[in-house]
Amino acid sequence: MATEFPPQTIQESNTRELDELRDLLLGPEKRDLHHIKKRLDDPTLRALEISRVLPEAISHRLTRDKKLSKALQPVIDESVDSYLRTHSQAITDAIVPVMGESLKTALYIKVRNKLESINDFFVRNFSPKGIRWRMESIRSKKSMDEIIHFHTLRYRVEQVFIIHRDSGTVLQHVSEFKDEAIEEASMFSETLKAIQASASHENDPAVNSLQLGNHTVWVEQGNRLMLAGVIRGTPSYEIRQVFKKTLTKIENDFREEINTFDGDASLFHSCEDQLKSCLKVEYGKKDSNLKPLWVVTACLLFLLSIWGYFTIRENILWNRFIYRLNSAHGIVITKHEKIGNRYYINGLKDPMAINPSELLAEIDIDPKRVTLEWEPYFALHPDIVSQRARKILEAPETVSFRSQDGVLYASGLAPESWIKAAQKKASAIPGIIRLEEDNLFDLNASELFLARVSVQLEPPQTVFLNFNDGTLTVTGSAPHQWIKKMKQKVHTMPGIVRVNDTNLVDIDVSELAMIKERIESHVFLFRIGGATPVPNQEKMIETLSGEIAQLNEIISKIGRGHVEIVGHTDNTGSERANLKVSQNRAETVLTLLREKGTNTRYLTAIGVGDKEPLRKSRSSLDREMNRSVTFRVLFH
Repeated sequence: MATEFPPQTIQESNTRELDELRDLLLGPEKRDLHHIKKRLDDPTLRALEISRVLPEAISHRLTRDKKLSKALQPVIDESVDSYLRTHSQAITDAIVPVMGESLKTALYIKVRNKLESINDFFVRNFSPKGIRWRMESIRSKKSMDEIIHFHTLRYRVEQVFIIHRDSGTVLQHVSEFKDEAIEEASMFSETLKAIQASASHENDPAVNSLQLGNHTVWVEQGNRLMLAGVIRGTPSYEIRQVFKKTLTKIENDFREEINTFDGDASLFHSCEDQLKSCLKVEYGKKDSNLKPLWVVTACLLFLLSIWGYFTIRENILWNRFIYRLNSAHGIVITKHEKIGNRYYINGLKDPMAINPSELLAEIDIDPKRVTLEWEPYFALHPDIVSQRARKILEAPETVSFRSQDGVLYASGLAPESWIKAAQKKASAIPGIIRLEEDNLFDLNASELFLARVSVQLEPPQTVFLNFNDGTLTVTGSAPHQWIKKMKQKVHTMPGIVRVNDTNLVDIDVSELAMIKERIESHVFLFRIGGATPVPNQEKMIETLSGEIAQLNEIISKIGRGHVEIVGHTDNTGSERANLKVSQNRAETVLTLLREKGTNTRYLTAIGVGDKEPLRKSRSSLDREMNRSVTFRVLFH
């Protein structure tokens, strides 16, 4: 009899079976998904996995583009900046040992090079050897550098050739000078080939050196190639060793090209750098025993010359300052000295004397280094006494003073009230006993003063004088000589402060201007090609003679002026010929004036050729006018 199970039991059994079936079918995938989820959710595991592939990922990304570098740049900048701020001392401690040593080395090299340049300068210019070189440079008309190069160069490899022995072809060559002609390479190649063939024919050893002018050619033989170096000077044996090593290396590096050589020298272009290693140069050794002496001597001479220049210059300026102080009225120097870098002056000074600080400002000495100590006193020099009187008496500009033996002489014009006040105050002025006022007039009595001035100046009837507030106004017209004397006299007349002569006409100068215009209007013509005047110009010469006589009289009065007789030509001849012709024409006119009895003291003859034409040479009439002599009246 079958056993019956409850429905619930049957359902649970089915569920278990279904779970077992699901576990059998999906269990592995479910466990994998759970593991993956755990890896993704766990930051520690995920970081560990990323760290394993991050270096390779960065390397691969950097090979593709620069986006990763650009993305990391801000982060790196911020990190470096933060580190510098927080660890500055550590960075300093790390850099200082390296930088300090580098700076010391760089400074040492800089100082050494500077001293060497100074030493070379003195050796080249002031040593016996340098002086001999300088004289040789002058005699041979060569530059100083060429002479020094000639005397100091031991040897220099100027060109190096690699030559194919069988064909004599130059495979490659280098030169110390970029502009060296290529033809020289062929020349040396043919020479070496001929010598090599000759030596082989006579069963002699291969030629290894020869002389070509000022050059020595050293030849190094190889199996299939030979290396030739063109050398100036006397080379050392080490150069041949350098040639041999270079040749051996080239034969090894180009073995295949040498064996299959068919005339194409371009295959050996890459050996140029190897050949350049043979371009050696060596100069004669400097006398190491003399070098320190020259350096020390140069430095001492340089420093001594600078110190001497500024010391002597400052002493001259200071002595000039002391001399000017001693020459100044109202200043007495009792002591002056220099202590260290400072100057000290003690003495006496009148309040009316010049301010010493103003004199000190005129010389190139720092005023802060100068200490001035003055004791006040009253000087009795006439100029100082006169200045003191003007200040104390508050004198107007129309009054002038002169002091002598304690007497103050006043002259000029002043109000009557001021004159009375000055009489009372004068005796109280230091250095003044009394006031002498015989030449001091009342300002209101200007007509009387003007009459006195007129008597002294003796003006002509065409001149009018007026005086007001110290100003003498002169109008009208007068000869030049009177105007000149008048200007000299008024400056010595007391009471006259200034002169106004703007409306005064100089008769002689006005007449000179008119004569100048007449003389410069004349044009004296000549025939073509010479200094023969055109006919019918005798009257012009007579007129000129009379005008020049008047001009000479005026020039003698005013003391300035002369006349240029200017010769001209047309533009048909050469410049040299035209200058000569124009000069002859000017001298011809000068001779004609002399024949008329003209005084030629203020006349000069000059030729300007065709440089200053009267007209542009557009026609025959224009050229005829240019074949002439003109006149220029000049003032100087």
